[in-house]
Amino acid sequence: MTKTEQIKSYCTKLRLSALSANFDQLVADAEQNQLSYLDLVKNLIVYDINKKSLDKTPDF
Repeated sequence: MTKTEQIKSYCTKLRLSALSANFDQLVADAEQNQLSYLDLVKNLIVYDINKKSLDKTPDF
């Protein structure tokens, strides 16, 4: 199992399914923008928070 697969599996176990599903693209964006590890981690956390906030928005 690759490191990426392991991380996606951990995300799934932690119920971070949106993060798991979009992990490859988020990492590719970080590499393209030459982000530091701290910026990458921050972006991953913010991405998951934003995704969960959107999922809780009621439909009208």
